[in-house]
Amino acid sequence: MSTMSEFCIISVPESDRDDLVELADHLRLDNNFGQHRYFDGSTFVEMLLPMLLSTGSWLTLRTWIKARAETQKQMRVTCGGIEITGMAARDAERVIKTLAEAVELKDDADI
Repeated sequence: MSTMSEFCIISVPESDRDDLVELADHLRLDNNFGQHRYFDGSTFVEMLLPMLLSTGSWLTLRTWIKARAETQKQMRVTCGGIEITGMAARDAERVIKTLAEAVELKDDADI
């Protein structure tokens, strides 16, 4: 049985839903997307990200996070009780560092 500590949550504004769906496809995740409305009225689409990833999936995820920062697209990542919200390069670096501390990498054949 999985626990929430074995997952992180990645979310993007509703208008960027297709980006998150594409990421899930690239990571080969069969994900049911959730939706969260924040107090400021913004609506975000969320997906659970398992903390056991192949090396290839980890590289894909890092590339996706950096690309969002380069185009100033907002994202929220919640992992280990820490939530990072942002769209700048420094935010992407914080997200990648936080995820790197939580992700366990396995060979593609082991997943």
